[in-house]
Amino acid sequence: MHVNSTIRAGLRCANTPAEIRQPTNPEKLLATGQVATLTGMSKSWLEKGRIYGWGPKYLRLSAGAIRYRWSDVLTYLQGRECNPEEVGQ
Repeated sequence: MHVNSTIRAGLRCANTPAEIRQPTNPEKLLATGQVATLTGMSKSWLEKGRIYGWGPKYLRLSAGAIRYRWSDVLTYLQGRECNPEEVGQ
């Protein structure tokens, strides 16, 4: 998978800080800032997505505790993968 391998290639560096390495457990819960760092999406974009109904699925654990499953984030990214050869056909 292109999206997954791109993320893995960019985040599995020996000198990458632990907080931005790709989680090895797909069910790991991540905070909004962690998802933003791992994907390149902004925290603001993720927060607006929760309000307006777009973006990756998330869990509301309490009023101020929002978490994302890494597997849901990857599913969201994979669903937006585009093949430039198919654009405009």
